[in-house]
Amino acid sequence: MTKSVIDNFEFFKMGARTEYPFVGYISSIDPTTARPGVLIGGSVNTYKTLLGTVKVRPGLKRLGTADATIAGVTSSYEWYTSLGETFALRVTEENKLQFLSDIADGSTLVWYDLMTGLDSTRFVFETWWNDTLKKDVLIMVKFDDNLYSWHGGLALFVSYAGGTITLDRDVAVAGFATSGSIIINGISYTYTGISGSTLTGTSDASAAVAGQPAYSAVVTTADKPAAGFSNDFIKVINNQLHVGSYDSRLVYVSAFDDFTDFTVPATRAPGDPDLLTLDSQARGITVQKGVTDRSGNAVVSGGLGDWYTVVRTDVTVGAALTEQVDVVRSQTADLSTALSHEFIEIIGDSVIFLDQNNQLRQFGLVRDIVNPVFPLLSLDVFTELQGRDFAGGHMRAVADQGDTTLYITCPLAGVDYMYQVRQRIDEAGVLTAERLWHPPQVRGLARVAVIDGITYGHSNANPQIYQLWNTNQYSDDNPSGEPTPYESHATFAYLSLSDRMQQLKFSRLYFEGYMSQGTNLYNNSYLEYQGAKNILMTTINHPSIPTVLARFYTSTVMPSLGDVSLGEVPLGEGILSENLENPSKFRAIRGVQPANVFEFALDIFSVDLDSQWELLAVGVNLQAANMRPVKIMQKN
Repeated sequence: MTKSVIDNFEFFKMGARTEYPFVGYISSIDPTTARPGVLIGGSVNTYKTLLGTVKVRPGLKRLGTADATIAGVTSSYEWYTSLGETFALRVTEENKLQFLSDIADGSTLVWYDLMTGLDSTRFVFETWWNDTLKKDVLIMVKFDDNLYSWHGGLALFVSYAGGTITLDRDVAVAGFATSGSIIINGISYTYTGISGSTLTGTSDASAAVAGQPAYSAVVTTADKPAAGFSNDFIKVINNQLHVGSYDSRLVYVSAFDDFTDFTVPATRAPGDPDLLTLDSQARGITVQKGVTDRSGNAVVSGGLGDWYTVVRTDVTVGAALTEQVDVVRSQTADLSTALSHEFIEIIGDSVIFLDQNNQLRQFGLVRDIVNPVFPLLSLDVFTELQGRDFAGGHMRAVADQGDTTLYITCPLAGVDYMYQVRQRIDEAGVLTAERLWHPPQVRGLARVAVIDGITYGHSNANPQIYQLWNTNQYSDDNPSGEPTPYESHATFAYLSLSDRMQQLKFSRLYFEGYMSQGTNLYNNSYLEYQGAKNILMTTINHPSIPTVLARFYTSTVMPSLGDVSLGEVPLGEGILSENLENPSKFRAIRGVQPANVFEFALDIFSVDLDSQWELLAVGVNLQAANMRPVKIMQKN
């Protein structure tokens, strides 16, 4: 006897510990032929966790005070100085270069102006070691023919008398150079020497007030490496500053002991200035270290399909030690070089870059292949990336969320993409890796930053910086100070029978996972492609509607000492899901109007404030329909 669909509780399931686990985001695929459990286009603000679940992203948590100024961030850098200070720097559309500090009172974070009235807000930063001062220095370029440097000196002003400025700490330890300029309350004062906590030979600083922050001014070195040469990007390799331009085939290399010295001697020794001439215009530079070379080689992207590896070899000529420089060209297909310097990163010994078709590629050696290869890493999202304009964005590799995450920001669209490589050792001791894309995140980021071990994002619309993960909130902070909801979707590939000509039917949906009891959670069932037949909306949980509540499993009773092993669960914390949160476990079965269809897709989503949810499994009481596919026969 045929079982009634109304009574059928035999569910097809996908998710953790099922035949079809969740596998990540694939938008460049026919969504009606993808395997079950794949997140497809339409998914947004969700991600696959290390536990194999699909979860809504945390809300953005602002660092510092609210600022409604309409001026997004265009460049940023985090400088972990050799003296132990950390400086987060940013360049905003207000044409300002700023750094973040709480020096004024030890708790209030303030952005202080280093440069104002900028003619370019696109900066590239690098650090260089000053062996004379035994400290590192920050080097900057911004599309002109100057080099800019900052020593990072920071203290509080105490007093001024007779050409001497006294600060509240040892000025050398605080990072000040032996001479230069200091900024106090927006006014720059020069000095010629340092001694203990004083700057000597200063200009008149009688207008300064005790307790005001005092910091080093930016130093401009004009016409370096050459007058008229546009300094578009830099990289310090073996303590030599490499300077490139998008408009030139030349790459200038400084002396290792003076980043402003680019005069190439007749006979070069290791560490002397150099001038590299490429076969095509440069597009960006990085440093790549091999298995046997720990110092690293410069790798330059150029032209339409060129990559250049700069190999330096020490050679003794007579009694003199000289250096032989070989620029090894690896040529690939046109349009497969870097989009720009900002879209080049290093993961391990491989160069990862976004090419001129907006596709993620890898440049490096692969096991059993002698020559460099350029595999495509973005086939899963090929068409989606191809349609984006990444102007003003960048790429950043961060070892967060359990393993290496590559963030790619697209400020013009307000979205960012996450590509992740998750490596682990299996039970047999074999290294395995899962490579996946997550759905796009609508977070309005221009740049990704790492400050004190926490991943942040700089806004593309306001001078704000937001914590991205472990925020313990599910609403976004915004410049007005009011929490903002965000829409989150987990849209799964269409389900159909193995015989694609056979129609199917279902009447119940199953949902399991974790969710805060105040969350409004919904599902749309798209009957036929894009809901051509119908879209059935189902409420999974709605606290204000008593008849539409999920079944929650929670308890205020914590496990006793003998119930959990020490080291796995903090004493008294209970059993936690990911990120040390503890939402309630939920299950729900929802009925829908039966219909005969060839295929359907499920879209679980939330739109309200404080919507916290995580899917373990999704199911449907799927069975073959009795109807023959006569509706698709051609009519005479």
